Amino acid sequence: MINTIITNDIYLSQQMSLDLDDALSMNFNVRPVHDDLLRLAEELVAELNPKGLTTLKTQQALEAMNMVIANLYLCYQHWRFLGAVCGHIPWLSFSRNKNKYGIKERYRRPEITYRTVVDKTVNPLMMAGLLYEVPGSFNKVTGSGRQGRLGFEGMRLTSEFEDVFVSSQLLHKSAVELLPDAEVLILKDHEGNLIDYEDTSETNATRFNLIEGNALLAAQSITLNGQQLSPMHMRRIFNNESWEQGGRYYCHAWQNLPKDDRKQLKINGSVTVERDFSGLHMNMAYAMATGSICPTYPYDYSDYGLDLHTFKPLMKAATLIGYNCNTTKQAKGAINKEINELPEELRTQVSGETVLQMIQEKHEPISLFFCTGFGLTLQYADSQLTSSILGQCMRDGVVALPVHDSYIVPVEHDDYIQGLMGDVFRQAYGCEIGVE
Repeated sequence: MINTIITNDIYLSQQMSLDLDDALSMNFNVRPVHDDLLRLAEELVAELNPKGLTTLKTQQALEAMNMVIANLYLCYQHWRFLGAVCGHIPWLSFSRNKNKYGIKERYRRPEITYRTVVDKTVNPLMMAGLLYEVPGSFNKVTGSGRQGRLGFEGMRLTSEFEDVFVSSQLLHKSAVELLPDAEVLILKDHEGNLIDYEDTSETNATRFNLIEGNALLAAQSITLNGQQLSPMHMRRIFNNESWEQGGRYYCHAWQNLPKDDRKQLKINGSVTVERDFSGLHMNMAYAMATGSICPTYPYDYSDYGLDLHTFKPLMKAATLIGYNCNTTKQAKGAINKEINELPEELRTQVSGETVLQMIQEKHEPISLFFCTGFGLTLQYADSQLTSSILGQCMRDGVVALPVHDSYIVPVEHDDYIQGLMGDVFRQAYGCEIGVE
C-alpha cells in the first residue's frame, strides 16, 4: 500500500519540488479502462458538482475528468515503474492558455475544452485539496519557457492509484489506454500550437507506418523491473507548420525514463542494449556542409583551455543551443543559463559570449548553421534516419525502441542494430559514423 511508501501528506510536496522539468505532457487522448479509475472519476464529478448537472453536462464533465485522471495516473505509474520508494512523482505539464484547448478535433474529442478541463475539472480538484499548481514561466532573455505543473496534494489520489497499480500489474492489464483513433501524426505552428492540415498521400503513408509500428509494439512484452509498460503508441511531431522541421518519434513509456533506468528494460524477456550515433547532429551538419563528418571530437575544447572531462557537458549543451536558437542574443542567454548551473569555481572561466565564439571558431565549416533555428532541420534529418531504421527492423522482425537518435533492442540484436545504423547513415550522407 502507498502508506508504506509515503508516510505523511507533505512528503510528496517536498519531493516533487525537486525538479520541475521532470514532467509528463498532458495527453488529451488517454482514458481510464480500470474499473476503479472509472469509479473514481464518477465520484469526483459528483462531489465537485453537488447541485447536480444535466445529463449532457454530466457526460462532458466525465469525459474531462476521465482524461485528467488518466494523465495523473500515468504520472504515478511512471514513478512506480522506476521502483520508487523515494523521489518524486513526475509533474503533469498543464497549460492555462486557452489556445491550447482550441485545437482542431483531429487532436481531441469535442468534450475536451478549456471550460471542461480547466474551469470544471482542474480548478475544482485544486480547491478540493487534491492537486496543486506551480504556474508556468517565460524567460525573455533566453526565449524559453515552461508550462505550468500540476502535482498531487494529500493522499487520496495516490492511495487510489496505488491500489489500481497493484491490481493492474497482477492482471497484466493496462489501467489506461490511448483512444484507438488518436492522431499519431502531429503538426505544430511556430508557437508550438497544434494545427490542422490537409492529408496527402505522404501524410497517409507516414501515419500508416506509425500505426503499423504501434501494432507491432502492442504485441510485445516490454517491461521495466518486471512490470509491463503501457500504453506504447509512438507519435511523430513536426514543427513550424512544415513537414521538414522536427518530425521526431515520441513515446513517453520509455523516452521519459532516465538513461540508467532504460538499461533495465526487457523486450519479450530479453535483456536490452541501447546504441547511439556518435555526435549525430554535429556529424550530420558537417556531412551536409562538407561531405564528411567532423574531423575531431566535436565537444573537445582543450585547445581553448577547457578540460574535456570537466566542460564536455556544457559544450555539448551549448552546441545544441547554438543550433536551436534563432538569434545570437537568445543563444548567449541560454548558454549563460547552463553556465549558472556549473560549480562556482568554473563559472568565471566562461561566458555565453565566449562559449559561442569558441563553438563558431572551432566549427567554422558549419558556423553558418548556428543561431538560425537549424536544430529543427537536424531533428527532421535524424527522424528520417529513424524512420529508415525502424522500417528495416520491422521487415527483419527486430523490435527496436527509438529514443530520438538512439535505439533499444534485445541484446542478441546488438551487432544487427550497429550495422544497420552505420548502413543507413552511409546511404544518406555517403560517409561513415561511429556508433556508441
